[in-house]
Amino acid sequence: TGDKSAASATGDKSAASAENKTAIAVAWGVGGKAKGIKGAHIVLADWRWDRKDCQYVLHGAKMLRIDGKKYKVNTWYSMEDGKVVEVCDD
Repeated sequence: TGDKSAASATGDKSAASAENKTAIAVAWGVGGKAKGIKGAHIVLADWRWDRKDCQYVLHGAKMLRIDGKKYKVNTWYSMEDGKVVEVCDD
């Protein structure tokens, strides 16, 4: 939460938040989510189930800046099928 801080969440369905405009939150686990204040950055991973190998496979990642317009302040985001989506606060 301090200046230039970082938070990471690597477990399945884990969460990370960036509470400072110079912070970054990384949600790398399957079903992970991240949020931040205006000016902060979040990183989301796009994991998809591979039926052939019976495991999740990383298909990519995205870093975005919380701008208060396209990406809302203190709103949880995740990735589903390559798209950034809002998720419930549970």
